[in-house]
Amino acid sequence: MLTTFAEKLIVTRRIKQVEELCQLLDSLFKGGAGEEYLVRLVNAGESSTTQTAQLKDALVSDLKEMLAEMTRQQTEAIAASFRESSKAQIETTEQSGDRIAQAITESLSEPFQKIAAAVNSTTDTNGQVVTRALNEALVTFSQKMEDMFGGQIGNIN
Repeated sequence: MLTTFAEKLIVTRRIKQVEELCQLLDSLFKGGAGEEYLVRLVNAGESSTTQTAQLKDALVSDLKEMLAEMTRQQTEAIAASFRESSKAQIETTEQSGDRIAQAITESLSEPFQKIAAAVNSTTDTNGQVVTRALNEALVTFSQKMEDMFGGQIGNIN
């Protein structure tokens, strides 16, 4: 029992000395390469997010302008259509509303589909780029950490 106790005491001291040696070695080398890389990566991700938000805002404002112009054109076309049809016959209010709704629906469905496809494509592409960059950064950081600490542990052994 005394031998086991002495052995455990010596092993504990040696482990403590190894830890102190590791801390001393770590203090000799300036850290920051991995951290700086991660900071740059985070900044790039935030910049991408900002650019995506700006793109979305620009698309929304362009969409509003296009819709306003299309509404104006549709109103003029419908008014012209009503003027021509009123000469031929008088329709009920209910039938007129149905014609207006149908005309607006037909004229706006294709532009809305194009805009939705463009926004979805842009969002998906930006998300894939950020995900790929983060994955590459984590792999590189892990490799650097493995190289740094793996070599130190091998040297200590």
